[in-house]
Parts: sequence; structure tokens; C-alpha cells
Amino acid sequence: MRCQAKMKRAAFLSVLILLASATGTVFAGGPADGGSARECLQLQSRTAVPGTFGCMKFVYLRNSCDLHTVAQVLITQHLFSGTLRQAVPVVVPAGGEQSLGCAWWSGATASAQHELLDAQFFVPLRYEPRDHHHGPNRH
Repeated sequence: MRCQAKMKRAAFLSVLILLASATGTVFAGGPADGGSARECLQLQSRTAVPGTFGCMKFVYLRNSCDLHTVAQVLITQHLFSGTLRQAVPVVVPAGGEQSLGCAWWSGATASAQHELLDAQFFVPLRYEPRDHHHGPNRH
């Protein structure tokens, strides 16, 4: 159990590091009460927009709370070549939603399954770059 908690913490921190490098945002906060964060998230499926090639339905993760969340979702796809399972980190903004992709591709033998493994709140803080005049190339 202790090892599992460390793995969850490491996965959460790696998500924050990736987000910070990709968005220029510094994320503070960290793992809070995961139980209450999970209660904010709902998996929803919707019919694909007409003209979407190869997909009948899309799956979304909706956040009904006023705090941003980081979630770990297990996606199991049933393909002709076999079953593909992968745990993916998903960031869902406060009061928003995030697409998890197609629920049933034309090349699949069954609909994909989505399971919410864990969720935690986080608070994004904007990163303010330093004044560029303090470096070696002063103007």
C-alpha cells in the first residue's frame, strides 16, 4: 500500500512537471483530498459530430467543481489485434471538460472502457518571466 501511494504521488508530480513545461504555468498545491476530487468528475459519452470518420461516440471527463483537477484514467480498447490498456493523466479545468477520445473506433471489436482511477485538486499559478534586462545581454 505504501509503495502504491508513492507511485501515485510520483505520477501526479510528473504530470505537473509536464504541464509546467508545456504551458509556462507553475502549478502549486498538489495532492489534496482525492475522494472529494473524484466526486467532481463524471465520465460522459456523446454521439460523434456528423462527418467524423471512423468514430461513432466520444468520451469526455467533466469537472463539476470550481477547482482544477488532475485525474488518472484507465482506458481499455478492444481492437482486432488484441486488448490495449493504458493509464493516462488528464487535466480538467474547473467547471470544464476534457475529451478522452473516441469510445468506439470502426476497427474495434467493442466499445472502449474508461475507468477513473484517481483524482486530485491543484491550483495553477501563472509564471512571470524574469526581466530580460538583467541577463548578460543588457541593452
